[in-house]
Amino acid sequence: MDKLLESVLAAIPLPIAGVDAAGLVTFWNDAAERVYGWPVSAVLGRPLPTIPEELRPEFERLRGAVFRGEQLPPVDTRRRRRDGSVFEVTMGIVGARGAAGAIDTAIAITHDLTAIRAAERRYRALVDAADVAVMIVAPDGTIVDFNRGAAAIFAWQGAPPSRLADIGDLDEELATAKREGRYSGERWCRRRDGERFWADLVIGLAGGAGMPSDAIVIVRDATRRKVTEEQLRERLLEHAAVAAYAHLAIHQRDLRILGEAALAHVSTALAAERTELLCKPVGAAMLEVVQVFGAGASNVGATIPARGPTVVAAAAAARAPVFRELTESDYGAWPHLRGVVRYGAASAVQTDDEVRVVAAYSREHPFDQASMYPLQAISAIYAAAFTRSFAEEQVASREHALSLTLDQAPMIVSTLDRELNFTSLRGSALSRVGLAASDRVGRSPR
Repeated sequence: MDKLLESVLAAIPLPIAGVDAAGLVTFWNDAAERVYGWPVSAVLGRPLPTIPEELRPEFERLRGAVFRGEQLPPVDTRRRRRDGSVFEVTMGIVGARGAAGAIDTAIAITHDLTAIRAAERRYRALVDAADVAVMIVAPDGTIVDFNRGAAAIFAWQGAPPSRLADIGDLDEELATAKREGRYSGERWCRRRDGERFWADLVIGLAGGAGMPSDAIVIVRDATRRKVTEEQLRERLLEHAAVAAYAHLAIHQRDLRILGEAALAHVSTALAAERTELLCKPVGAAMLEVVQVFGAGASNVGATIPARGPTVVAAAAAARAPVFRELTESDYGAWPHLRGVVRYGAASAVQTDDEVRVVAAYSREHPFDQASMYPLQAISAIYAAAFTRSFAEEQVASREHALSLTLDQAPMIVSTLDRELNFTSLRGSALSRVGLAASDRVGRSPR
């Protein structure tokens, strides 16, 4: 392997290992030592120690493909640390040529997926905890995600449906969403056993109007709401608030704006005079107010015990919505509510790290079980958006660091497709030899 290439790889802040045709380690950068735990002196000239035994055949197959000159796509797999722990990674594998022009080293660049997988698990826990159907549908109509709420609402047992058409004809609603960026409406749908139910539908596009992207389909069973016209008007108001906030959460990344919008939409849906957002780390004793919307004095920064007789503490402890008339315990903990509101409701959502509580207060109208739907739904959407933004920030930071490293490398780093045409060129050496990456992409090195 070229000495200049070794210098570049050594500076990249991702674990990189190189092995020869016999599978013995010939390169091991500082990041590999930091992530895996083995110093370079313990691995050079020896078999790669990071491969779990059950994945040894996979490693041998990939290594053989590299030395045959094959170009491999990124691989999701697992690797082992020196302490014996195994973690998920995504790995890019390329061959490096020596002075004679033949491939003499297989180079593997790994990216730790631990944080991303944790965010995915939090997302799955939040989505599966919702009492609404949540489906993600690919542009060709294939269902790529179908939560437990969807299985319950559509009475779907066993393997989930493979296509949206399997659960109903939603072509018109999807067409509207693709044309306008979103759809919200109501219609009759059928469960798998043939029973009809009145459904609230919300469809948003991850990429916006006019762009090919996955559709996020949210369905709520609103059959009871259909019973009377008054209930219908109330649910329409709730539906509009949840739909608007769901659409905002798809596109918005600013967490403060998402929090303010969550409180505003809860206030609209529940006809509440005041809403508050509180949070605490898991295991902490106090809930802290982080955002406020509506009537009364601001109490941002104020804290309240996470266990006690107040509405917010009861919701945080039960991880379930709570609604009732306020008592002297509530007014004693929150003096700013006295004389301003009479009824309270709160819903809590827990992720791996925090408990977040959305509370609503009303002066004249008591809350009921039906009004808990928008409070729960908006709380869950906010928590999911918060988790997503945190995970995206981590991924973007690592991708930015790698991009800067490649652009500043004192060489030319390129990738080629199966026809041996350039697909990308990076590195500061491009300007030294008078090359522009855009002029070479799509062309052969010859």
